[in-house]
Amino acid sequence: MFICVRKTTGQTENRPFIFGIKTNYGFIIPHSENIKSISDANPWSVELDFSLLNTKDEAYQLCFCYPKVGFTLSYINFNNPDIIGHGYTFLPFIEPVFGDQKKVRFSLRGSAGFIFLDQPYHETNNPQNFFYSTHLSFILAMNFRLNYFINDHISINASANYNHTSNGGLKEPNKGINFPTASVGLDYNFRPAEFKTKEKVTLNDLYPNRNRIYIAPFYTAKNTVGDKKRYPIYGLYLTYSYIIARISAINANIDLVVDHLVKNRIDSDSTGNSGTDHKTAGLMLGHDLLMGKFIFSVDIGIYLYKKHETKDNYYQRYGVKYLLNDHFFIGANLKAHRHVADFLDFRIGYKF
Repeated sequence: MFICVRKTTGQTENRPFIFGIKTNYGFIIPHSENIKSISDANPWSVELDFSLLNTKDEAYQLCFCYPKVGFTLSYINFNNPDIIGHGYTFLPFIEPVFGDQKKVRFSLRGSAGFIFLDQPYHETNNPQNFFYSTHLSFILAMNFRLNYFINDHISINASANYNHTSNGGLKEPNKGINFPTASVGLDYNFRPAEFKTKEKVTLNDLYPNRNRIYIAPFYTAKNTVGDKKRYPIYGLYLTYSYIIARISAINANIDLVVDHLVKNRIDSDSTGNSGTDHKTAGLMLGHDLLMGKFIFSVDIGIYLYKKHETKDNYYQRYGVKYLLNDHFFIGANLKAHRHVADFLDFRIGYKF
């Protein structure tokens, strides 16, 4: 997808432009009883990639690899046009590429973006589609790719991909679509880059202080089926992170949430259940993938305080942070109980 070897001069050699085309084929995971009857479908898609490869020494030292950044435009056919419909995506990504001088190279891609879906749930027109209820949703994707370079300009690739769409719990129903795919593609590198021999700096030189602390308030709002009013959800997130490798850190988190949608359900409960509360506190352990200014996180948590009923007593969070400078960052984070999204929040925070 990216590169190769020809000597050029000037700063423009540091970011060669790559165009790619790819086709995917896969299946839908029937992760909930509500969607089992419509999950027997094989989605396929066509993608166009536009990207730049960063070959600067500073980028190489972060992971002993070359990060590629760009975006994908794609058309997805879920093979069930009347109920699930079709999707159209705008999907920014970051992709570290390993094996810079070899014919065969591998890469890992993380993507997060938007998808327009054309057959949302409707209580009379489309009552079976419990996958999604809004035209505009979010899409997350991860893939592992092998690339074979035919020459300096052209490479072919094969990928294993995992994709998830959800509106982040902003409107119900929102079971989300989980669909693994396999793909093949072709990339054209307009200007092959030169890979120079790099002197590898040590981890301690790269990160003199491996300890990081993040604190961030967050906010979102959501409604439920049959209720157009949106209820605020907000809280505070505190993270301790320790860097163990160039692109890897482990973390521990405390998660405090105040959910006014839950409060509304409690207030309207005809049984008058007085032993409930719309606040929760959780403890999480997780992993951070460090990609320069971007940090991708996966955390698994358990409730320390919870009085109202949830699907499970444990949960997951999937997040991305973007470092604005040495201290401030912005981000988005999806909370889920297994395969079902709870809510997607947005945050701005401070790094110590």
